[in-house]
Amino acid sequence: GYILTKDRRNLIFFVQPTYPPSETGNNSIFIEGLYAIVKGTAGRHAQVKASYFGAAAVAVGNANQLRRDTALTVSLMVILLAVFLIGFFQKKRVLFLILVPVVFGGVFSLCCIYLMKGSVSILAIAAGSVVLGIAVNYSLHFLVHLEHTHDIKHVIEDLVGPLTLGSATTVLAFFCLQFVNAKVLRDLGLFAGFSLIGAALCSLTFLPHLIKQEMFLKDTRKENWI
Repeated sequence: GYILTKDRRNLIFFVQPTYPPSETGNNSIFIEGLYAIVKGTAGRHAQVKASYFGAAAVAVGNANQLRRDTALTVSLMVILLAVFLIGFFQKKRVLFLILVPVVFGGVFSLCCIYLMKGSVSILAIAAGSVVLGIAVNYSLHFLVHLEHTHDIKHVIEDLVGPLTLGSATTVLAFFCLQFVNAKVLRDLGLFAGFSLIGAALCSLTFLPHLIKQEMFLKDTRKENWI
């Protein structure tokens, strides 16, 4: 049940995990336990060095790294976006209004995927964070147009056609990823597509109810370099 190398200095064990490599949530518990055994052995026997490698360990490491990278990139995006938008609109509440459709789109997407297949790859969600840049545009278009017209009903009439068409073409492009063989890309297509559908619906349906007409009256904002 074990293998020794030719010089009899290395002992090799084979472990068959219960879950496949894609089950990073369950495998992370296994990897944590394995790491504790390795660390404990090294602590008791300084001359013994232990290491492990395999698809499950690589998948867990990738998932953990992606979580950290996604948190970092999204945080940077939100901070830079906040500085730019508050500087442009000169209203702190605008940031909240712009991010509402983005958050709604993400939650809407996860709910749709849960109802359709029950689970989604963390890799797809991490890669799908780039969709935030597209989803932000919907509410941004709405608010910028409102600054020029100062009439919410007029803005909805002007944007419902082009915003729906523009969103539909982008969503269809992401849904085309369902025809590729890679599971991660299929999950990415679903997550991105449903996120944009939710963001577009929220921008046209719910966002107008959160905006006070007084926020965008004429001559309420001074022009600046942005």
